[in-house]
Amino acid sequence: PGMKYRHYAPKAPVTILQGKPAAVALYVWQRLVNGQENGAEPAGEADSPAAPSGSQASGKPGPAAAKAESPAESPAAWPKTALLLSGETWRLLERWGFEARGDGTDWFCRDMGGHDRPREIAARLYDALRACDGQRAERIFVEGVSQAGQGAAVMNRLKKAAGNQVLK
Repeated sequence: PGMKYRHYAPKAPVTILQGKPAAVALYVWQRLVNGQENGAEPAGEADSPAAPSGSQASGKPGPAAAKAESPAESPAAWPKTALLLSGETWRLLERWGFEARGDGTDWFCRDMGGHDRPREIAARLYDALRACDGQRAERIFVEGVSQAGQGAAVMNRLKKAAGNQVLK
């Protein structure tokens, strides 16, 4: 039931990052950009748009201190990672010093639209997931939306692509 039609899913594993833009930005900054991915939750809810001063879990400097370090030079040294995030989340990451490199060697980044605009995100989702395959992303992180209204359809589609892998 409910599986009559096969939905498009990218080749790379998809993980949904569920939460407010500040919490998602903090997770991306600490775990992906600075290579502190250890399965632990981000250090507290990041309700404030101010840059965190450092990671409580590792003692590494936060975004303000790490501006000179590009994602390619970070300790993570991950294979190509796709980040499909809201405009609000991107603005926080940029303020903290994250610069998506234009050459596409380490990061594939897409602005999916407003966090509270599921219709805008829905319109961009299929193209963004297909582009991840075109860029040969080896893992994909996509920001979730509220499940109210049209957001329910967006989250249903995301969960199918992610095999229900959601980080809150």
